[in-house]
Parts: sequence; C-alpha cells; structure tokens
Amino acid sequence: MSMNKTINTCYLCGSKSVHHVFTKLSHEIWLCDNCHLYTLKFDYDYDKFIHDYYQKGYFTGNKKLRAYADYEGDKAVISLNMRNYLRKIRSIVGARRASPVSTKNAPAHRPKLLDCGCAMGFFMEEANRMGFDAYGVDISKYAAERAQYLFDGKVKLGPVEKVDKIFTKEKFDVITMFDLIEHLKDPILVIKKLKKLLNNDGIIVLQTGDVSSNWARRQGQNWHFFAPPQHLHFFSRDTITKMLESAGFKVIKIETEGKWVSLRYLFHMMRYANKDRIGDFFYKLTHKNIIGKIPILFKFGDNMIVFAKKI
Repeated sequence: MSMNKTINTCYLCGSKSVHHVFTKLSHEIWLCDNCHLYTLKFDYDYDKFIHDYYQKGYFTGNKKLRAYADYEGDKAVISLNMRNYLRKIRSIVGARRASPVSTKNAPAHRPKLLDCGCAMGFFMEEANRMGFDAYGVDISKYAAERAQYLFDGKVKLGPVEKVDKIFTKEKFDVITMFDLIEHLKDPILVIKKLKKLLNNDGIIVLQTGDVSSNWARRQGQNWHFFAPPQHLHFFSRDTITKMLESAGFKVIKIETEGKWVSLRYLFHMMRYANKDRIGDFFYKLTHKNIIGKIPILFKFGDNMIVFAKKI
C-alpha cells in the first residue's frame, strides 16, 4: 500500500474496503473491513520523518513528539519489562536450542540476539546478563551513541529497513522488536529481511499493543496506543499473525503481559495522547523529582508478546 494522501487498499490483505473511523490529533485512522487492520493515513516523507522524529526530544519528554518522559531516567522501570520478556524468551530458546555443558575447553553456547530499535541498550544489557550475546540497531543517533559506548561494535546506527545491509555477516538465534513494529511503514518487508538474518531454527519476538483487546475497544480513540503520527499500524492477534505468516513465519504463541511504566510517563502519556490538562499538570509537578519515578504496573490486557519461528 502506498501511504500517501489517501488509503485505497489495505496494507495487509489488499482489500479495497477500507474506511475512515476517526481522527485523532488531526490524523486519520482507517480500518479494513476485511482483515480489520487499523492504519494511520500517513502524510509525511517516511525516511525524513524517522530520521528527524526519533532524536533527543523523543527520549526526553518533548510534548510534540509524544513519546518518553525521560527514557534514560526511567531505566530501572523499563528494565523490569525487559527482564520479564527475556525470561519468556529464554524458556523458549532453552527448549529449542540445547546448550552444551560448559567446560574449560568448551564454553556454553550463548544464543546470539539482535534487538531492533535497541535505543540506549537497556534490553541488551539484560540479555547479556541472562546468557545471550546481544547486538542492536537503532535509527536514533542520540540513543544509539549511548548504546555504542556500552557495546563497542555491536550496536549499529541506521533504520531497521536496512538491517540486511547493516548486518552482513552475523546470523542470529533470536531477533526482538519491542514497541517497534507499529512504527514501520512496511513491516512485512522488514520482517522478511530479518528472516534472512535468522538461523534455521531462529525465532522472532514482537511486542506491541492489541487493538482487539477489551481495554482498547473500551477506550476507543482514547486508547493510548493510538498515538499519531509515530504509530502507523495497529495490530490485533489475528492481523499480527497474518502479517508474520505472509513474511514466512509461524506463530508459536501470543501472550498478554503487564507493562511497567513510571508515574511521570503515565502523566506524559495522558497529556500527549489525549491532550489531557490534568496529565499535563501532574507531569510538570512530578517529572523532575523522585515521585515521578514511582513504577506502576499496567495490566489491561492490551500489551501482547508474539513469538514466531522461521519456516
């Protein structure tokens, strides 16, 4: 599908039965009547957008960019989620890839992992601690430079759309994408490129919002994941499965996982996602003090973790 001034066909299934469902923050959200994929009518030059948008302000509370309150300052909270995800990944990889017993002459196998959209490398840090050999790639120079400082040579700067050109020699056992798939103009193309970087028994792990969840349906256009212009596609369990299958993967399982956020992130999300004045007031009150760092667990059933294997 060409994401220009109008939406004529569904990106996922090609149906021409698509219609505008609502407008949020001056951006139109469209729905396919056939496969039920929600899509943003994206009116920007994509390459320029991703280069300009995902820079310092995206991670430091710029209200216009509708993203993180203080990504670096919220590392402890973000890492809670990363450890939860890694425990699930390790249980699957451990069941599918038996590691040899460690000896002085034969060290235990460390599954090689690529984190797409690695930002400052928080997930990579946790992955290394849990026995993986972690690599990363990110479009943001601001974030990637911080990760590169910690992981010399293992973090690359660039768009995930060019991942096959960025990693030309490495093969991975696991590829992860957390809060990323919804940002991509052509996620199927990206997934196909990632497939080429996986070992034959490799898996891909995606985390994104579930638009078909009870919480998302109840919230309607106020659902926090409807966050234009950065989110371009909004998946359900069915549409994420169809997308992965079209790219040559078989879904192993889809789980619902709670998500930890800081109190200041919650207020920041309220003020940018729904132009909430109360959220704006409390964000300004808490974003620079210890109260804003208090962790809160969201368990609304709208955060899905998808595990798929290469076929």
